[in-house]
Amino acid sequence: MPDQIVNWQSTRDECEFDIKGMAHIGLVKSSEIPGRSVEIISKPDNPLDLKLKASVDFAGETSSIAWIELTADLSPILQMMASAPLQNLVNIMADKLRSVEF
Repeated sequence: MPDQIVNWQSTRDECEFDIKGMAHIGLVKSSEIPGRSVEIISKPDNPLDLKLKASVDFAGETSSIAWIELTADLSPILQMMASAPLQNLVNIMADKLRSVEF
């Protein structure tokens, strides 16, 4: 997790964490196609409206294509504060995906 993420707690279907100096975030799995994709959305009481989708397409026997899409409905002030930590989170997730063997 990025350095800005603290107090991480999770179960199979949801997680909660704090972004240092900003907000407490709760996310819940909204849909899943096992082995193909998962979509995670903000809990209703979140200060940030987030949606994260991770998907994998198989491109032959030994390769695959994976992508992560993060959308956030943020006010201009929150966008300035949250853009870097959210981009850092997506970058870390992408790096982890590069090292996974399916």
